[in-house]
Amino acid sequence: MVEQLYTHGVWIVKPGLEDEFVRRWRDLASWTLSAFPSARGTLLQDSDDPRRFHSFGPWESQEQIEEWRGSQGFQDRVGKLRETLEHFEPRMMRLIFDSGAR
Repeated sequence: MVEQLYTHGVWIVKPGLEDEFVRRWRDLASWTLSAFPSARGTLLQDSDDPRRFHSFGPWESQEQIEEWRGSQGFQDRVGKLRETLEHFEPRMMRLIFDSGAR
């Protein structure tokens, strides 16, 4: 079985900048899809703490994640995202179980 890797981020946004954060995150996601067509991303907002967001998405390989994170397009867009943030915690995770997998 091929190991399925995901990127995961926890984003804590400065008060009042939630909409701007979402706009900039969408820009990152759109650029990512154009540069890495197999990539997918999901952004979730915490219902109890609207300043807390989680993002995640599957990747083909660790090398692809490293290429993405090392690219100028990623660096530029994450730099703009950081302007809206109090805290950011990026992670690379591996899938252990998916109840929807067949």
